[in-house]
Order: sequence, then C-alpha cells, then structure tokens
Amino acid sequence: KVPRKKRQYVPRGSGGGQIRDSVAVNVRREVLCQDAIAWLKSLSRLPPGSCVLTGVPDIHELDNVTLKGYIDWFQMVVKLILEKLPEQSRAIFMQTDVKVTKDGSHGQKAKSGSYWQWLDKAHIAILAASQVPGVRLLWHRIIFSGQLT
Repeated sequence: KVPRKKRQYVPRGSGGGQIRDSVAVNVRREVLCQDAIAWLKSLSRLPPGSCVLTGVPDIHELDNVTLKGYIDWFQMVVKLILEKLPEQSRAIFMQTDVKVTKDGSHGQKAKSGSYWQWLDKAHIAILAASQVPGVRLLWHRIIFSGQLT
C-alpha cells in the first residue's frame, strides 16, 4: 500500500492559494446606459477590481451586416473588452451559436432549406482572445437546454 499525500484544499476566493490580508474591500456596482463600445474605447483601462460579464449581441440584432462583417465586429468587441480589463481580472462571455444559410441569412430572415454553416461564437471569441497578449482561457462550458429523448 502506497501512502497518499494528504489533499490540500484552497478555499474559494482565496486568490489561487495566496492568503489575502484582511483589508476591507469596497464593492461597487455601476450601471451605465450608453453605447458600451464607445465607452470602452474612451477608457485607457477599466478601474482596478473590475470584471466583465456580458453577451455580445447576436448577428440578427444588428442591422444590415454580412456574416464576415459580423465575425470581424464580434472579434473586435471581444478584443476590446479583454484589452481594457485590469490586471488579474476576468471576463465571462455568454454566447449562443447561430446557424446561417448559404446566402448568409440567419434567424427569422432565413429562407427555408438546410443551413450552410454553424457559427460557433465560442471559437470566434477564443480566436480573438488569442490575439490579446497575456490573455488565457480559464474554462469553457456548453449548456444544453433542450430535451433529451
């Protein structure tokens, strides 16, 4: 029988094993009603302690955009958010995939028939993130919300 080393557990929120000083932390929430892209572009960086939880708008929520235009725009938004994060911060992107037809239509505008391409937004976000120095993927989840038969 091989002796096992006792497991060491790190409490959640402990900063990856580093014990934090007992300094009071001021938690602040600010809700702004304005164009997020213009606002982010106006900042040099988000304030220290900031994090981002967002869903980038879907292709059918934008007016007159091609599939390529949407992918370029989506990647620009992801890169912008990641570039503006303060050190040691996190961004969570909640996205749903989209199926598009051969003519580029999607959603309610799609004509009947089979879909041509699956637009995997997690893949597009990861590609964009790979272009931002110092950014790394910490986790990726896929959630199924339908019924299993």
